[in-house]
Amino acid sequence: MKRLFAVAFFACIAFFASAQDTPAGIRMEVVEIEQDDNEFAIFTYKDEDGTFGYYLSIGREFRLFEANDGEDGIFNASLSHVDESSIWLGANRDEAMGTLDYLLTLYDKDPGFSTEFSGRLTRVMKLGDPTVARCVVIKRLFGKRLLFIFDNGRYTADAELVKSTVKALISSMKFDAKLHPNRQ
Repeated sequence: MKRLFAVAFFACIAFFASAQDTPAGIRMEVVEIEQDDNEFAIFTYKDEDGTFGYYLSIGREFRLFEANDGEDGIFNASLSHVDESSIWLGANRDEAMGTLDYLLTLYDKDPGFSTEFSGRLTRVMKLGDPTVARCVVIKRLFGKRLLFIFDNGRYTADAELVKSTVKALISSMKFDAKLHPNRQ
């Protein structure tokens, strides 16, 4: 009986927490999958100004170069760190699902086709300012991929996304919609 009560109690807490508004500056994971030794996640985030959105985390743990005004005499650059790159999917679940469906249609385009998304780079566990993420369809040995190139003027990063990952994210979002029907 105690176990049943404990399970019911935690289920109520989880349901209550998922139904509440997300506080500003807090990231809430909605879906997370691991594929090909990479982690992909869909999360919600509310900015300090109240702007709410769903984001797709495409790449984590990037090493890149940051210009540092000539302190390094060899390459004129230093090794820096971007924790994560993500694209904005939409302001609610329906818009996020529509963007994921649009990503699937990009795999039918010819290699070299490009489009733009709103993206953000995460540095020191803080979501950066919105920037433009260019998406290019590329052809690899085992099929087409979407290459996302992030450049906010100071940092650059790139990440690839395969079709099976997008399909897995869509399936997970549909399952999450059944579990949490009242989430935004």
